[in-house]
Amino acid sequence: MKPKNFFVVLLSMVVFFAIGFSIVAHADDHNENYNERERDDDHEIVAPVVVESQPVVSTPEPQPAEVATPKMVKQTIVDPPTTVTTYEVRTINLLDSDRDGLTDDQDPHPDTPEFYFVKDDNFNGIVDTFEQE
Repeated sequence: MKPKNFFVVLLSMVVFFAIGFSIVAHADDHNENYNERERDDDHEIVAPVVVESQPVVSTPEPQPAEVATPKMVKQTIVDPPTTVTTYEVRTINLLDSDRDGLTDDQDPHPDTPEFYFVKDDNFNGIVDTFEQE
């Protein structure tokens, strides 16, 4: 494809998508305006009501004199319980040289994997763990 044809096709696609998206954007705006007008029509206009009231005058009533007696209140302050959590991370390296799942300190043959050792007590050539008794 020639570069000139490529740019013509690319330009036409850009124009096509720009026009398409602008139509969709204006359609959404139209819907929003229509919904706002519809919501405004639903509200009724109510005139405010003015209520006139006369001021209320209150006269303070004389209160009998009270003798102030001091009261002792015992306050107890309790501290919230504290919890201390400590984490200890240790790295323990357990060596398994033959990678048979047994660590070297527990493995009778640390250089040879245990699955290479077979047991054939009846000397028939079949490993005893596979024979059914």
